[in-house]
Amino acid sequence: MLLARSTFGLLGYALGYIFGLIPTKSRLICSLQLKKFINREDITPLVFAHIGQLIFETLFKCPADEAFIAPDLDEALKLLSKGKGILALTAHYGAWDLLGAYAVRRGAPLYAIGRPARRFQWILEWLRNKHGIKTIWRVGKGGAQEIEEILLEGNVVAAVIDQDTRVKSIPVKFFNEEASTPVTVVRMALSLNIPIISAFIRRDKKKFIITTKELSGNTPEDILSKFNQQLEEQIRISPEQWVWFHQRWRTKNDGTRLSYHDYIDFLRS
Repeated sequence: MLLARSTFGLLGYALGYIFGLIPTKSRLICSLQLKKFINREDITPLVFAHIGQLIFETLFKCPADEAFIAPDLDEALKLLSKGKGILALTAHYGAWDLLGAYAVRRGAPLYAIGRPARRFQWILEWLRNKHGIKTIWRVGKGGAQEIEEILLEGNVVAAVIDQDTRVKSIPVKFFNEEASTPVTVVRMALSLNIPIISAFIRRDKKKFIITTKELSGNTPEDILSKFNQQLEEQIRISPEQWVWFHQRWRTKNDGTRLSYHDYIDFLRS
């Protein structure tokens, strides 16, 4: 199984790298954002190689415990003993699909918030179920009510909040530029007095390094500012492991969303 995972991973890495050399819109966005924010457009193919490796490895079971280094996870899970759940804020960084799988193995009753997708929803649900992760589909007020109930029942709810989406968001600094950051679940957790943590995982050769920290603050702005700062620190360690091809800074502070061509002009400015 280990050999098969390694072989498939290398195949995915190679295919992703090749795709990262093709002049697509995604490659252009990736290259320009890498140049603008960290001056590393040279690693553009590596971003796609990482995604290729991740996709191919997702087909396999979670690696053995020895593959993970998670010095803070036990401390984070102790927050469940307070009688309520935990809101875990995470990102499309590193091997994020394995973060939840490993947390479940360590005893976390984990639910992941997902956005419904008519064509590929069943694939996402199948992959998560394979790792013991339950999914909360974000659908109107019903989805919000379900999240609240699951948190109050003492479960862990994971929210991936590093993308510019059409959910309710606020501008928060990220790489020294305001970025529209989802806020609803953070407001909910604060109102319910639910502990909030950040959780990241990055690949380091044959190991996976998991970092978890409790996020304290009186306002959603406090929490999200700390989260974005911690995510930025993680990305600077291994920049090729983040999804630089996503248009992260597309929404302006007044709520307007730049067109593709306007966003390209913004990145080149």
